[in-house]
Parts: sequence; C-alpha cells; structure tokens
Amino acid sequence: MARNGSGVYSKPSGTTAVTSTPISSSDFNTLADDLAADNNVARPVVAGGTGATSASAARTALGVGTIATQASDSVDIDGGAIDGTPIGDTTPSTGDFTSLNATGAVIITNSAPIFRLNDSDVSGYGETRMLGATMRLDVDPTNVDASSMLDVYIDGSQRLSINSTEVSIPIDLEVTGEFSATGLGGSFYAVKSANTIRASTATLVDDDHLTLTLPTGRFMFEANIFSTAGAGALELGWTVPASTSMEWGFPTSPGPTSLDETDTLVVSDTAVALKMTCLRGFVRILTAGTFALRWAQDTSNAADTTLVINSAIMLRKVGN
Repeated sequence: MARNGSGVYSKPSGTTAVTSTPISSSDFNTLADDLAADNNVARPVVAGGTGATSASAARTALGVGTIATQASDSVDIDGGAIDGTPIGDTTPSTGDFTSLNATGAVIITNSAPIFRLNDSDVSGYGETRMLGATMRLDVDPTNVDASSMLDVYIDGSQRLSINSTEVSIPIDLEVTGEFSATGLGGSFYAVKSANTIRASTATLVDDDHLTLTLPTGRFMFEANIFSTAGAGALELGWTVPASTSMEWGFPTSPGPTSLDETDTLVVSDTAVALKMTCLRGFVRILTAGTFALRWAQDTSNAADTTLVINSAIMLRKVGN
C-alpha cells in the first residue's frame, strides 16, 4: 500500500491513465488491488479513521476512555472534572459527596428539607462551620407562614427552638464563659479591680470602675461598697441618665428614709478599719446612658478615703 509515514495514501507508480491510450490490465489490477488492500486495514486518523483494528484500541487511540461504552442513562464517572454546567437542572436526583465546596448559594427546596450530618463510625463529630466576618443563619417566614421556626434536636430530643419572638431551651443551660442579656432578666454588673484613693476633696466624681452603660427599662439593683475613711468620711451618690427615677437606701432598718436619684448618703463610721456598706434600690431609666457610683469625702480632709477593691454594683432588668 502506498501510504507514507504520515498515513497519506498515494496510488502506485505507473497507474495513471493517459488520454486516448489503452489502459494496461496489469496497471489497472495493481491500482485496484492496492485500493482493496488499503480499504481492509486500519484507516489512520489522518484519513478519518482511528488507526486501530478493535473497538477498545480505537477508544484508546481517540482518548475517549470507558465512558464511550456506557449507556446514556447509566453513566459512571470516577474522575476528572465537570465544569460550567448544571447538574440535575432538568431532573434532580440524589448525590453523594466526600466534600462539597460552593462559592454561591446552597439551596435545599423541599416540603420538609433536611440537612443532615452523619458520623459513620461514631468516633468523631459532625460539624457545621460558618466562616466569615459576618455570617447569618436565616429562618425566613415571609415565604411560608408566621409560625416558622428553627428547631435543634440531639439524640431525637428537642434541645433548642427559635421563632420570631423567643428562644426556648427545654433543658439545663450551662455557660462556662461570660453571658450577657439586655432584655428582661438581663444582669449588669461592675466590680472594682483596684483601690481608689481620694483626699482633700468633697466633690463627688464617678468611680473609676463602678460605671455601667444601661438600656432603658426598670431595674432592681444592689451595691456592696467596701471602704476605709479618715476624718473626711465617705459620701455616696449616683450618676444616672436623663429622665431617670430612682429609690434607694439601706436594705434593712435602721436606716435613712428612701432616697431618690438626686440624694447622697454619708458613711461616717471612721472607727472601722474596713467598712462594708450594702445598698439596694429600684431604678427606672427612660433614656439609655451611664449609671455610675459617684463618691467623695463628706468633708474635705487630708486623710485618705478609699473605695476598696471588689466593691461591686449589680442590676437586674425586671421591666420595660
């Protein structure tokens, strides 16, 4: 067969007919036999073939792999990548993944959608992470009904329920870190972390540590004040936000009559090396702002008056 190294066919030499000249049977048979032989061997790729004599060899030559032998409705893909095309867009079905990385939204649409984490050997743990500067988990009732909620179940029992107005935890709650709440039942507290000494001044000034920023609402409060004082004694009062009403005093009798937000109280027992003064009261705040213990000497005196470390004020919100 007259094919060169590139697989290009050329007819045998001397088989070209000349016009008005008899065709030699020998030349004709040489050309015919050569064409027959060429048609019965593997046709090279350059001539539109595969260069192979079997289906598997042809697939190998064309690099199509085993997918070419699979039925269109039963394709097994074990490698490679599928890029830039929807999967299940026409007829969705199930899928199993070792990892799923989505750069856009992941949307589960069903009458009862389930997102499940299965620890197959029960030796590790299931984990859902939301990484970013601001991440949000939304339960949106606008597309369904106002009773929509998020329920969390562990071991088949409900552990957390969240709806548009409240969070319900039907089991014991243990908090090992700091916990804060600004709604009803929320607690606010400040504790002195060091002594503060004042002398030769009767001007009341907010304490360095016993200062809080409070929201609006009604609060019950308690203060435990540790102090030492010389001849100047100790005078206590409060800094409160605008439009605040307050009643306070000693928790038991004997004691002064109930004081208001403008009153002060003098602790004058200078014979005690360390005195603890307990105060209780009620505060109604109409404008959020600073709530602080302010204090000074009752009478300006060179002897130190000290508010001692671990003095504290504590408030609990009991109403709006």
